[in-house]
Amino acid sequence: MIKSSVRVDLGDFGMALDDINQAVEANIEKVADIVVEQAKSSAAFEDQSGDLRRSIKKRKSKYWDGGYIVLASDPKAHLIEFGHDIIRNGKIIGQVPALPFLSPAKEMGIRYAVQAFQAAG
Repeated sequence: MIKSSVRVDLGDFGMALDDINQAVEANIEKVADIVVEQAKSSAAFEDQSGDLRRSIKKRKSKYWDGGYIVLASDPKAHLIEFGHDIIRNGKIIGQVPALPFLSPAKEMGIRYAVQAFQAAG
């Protein structure tokens, strides 16, 4: 009977994880860039002042699992993304429909990420 063994050194494993983490981090930043670009170029809404489009930015996450956050800091962003009721004298008199710009941009970023990881695979 022939026996064979392979020693796995945790130091080597840690080095491989570092390489993987760096590659993933670079791709995650690229995905965040795509989400920002797609949201800013969205035709879903008019932005006469340009304030909403200028407010769309990526930020490195401060949480332990890392990544990036894409946000629109304009005070009207959530009203445009999700729509809202029109209220007069305490009564709902109409609705402004949602004009999503971040959600479709996020979906585009996810599609890019899936394709990138499949191509690397």
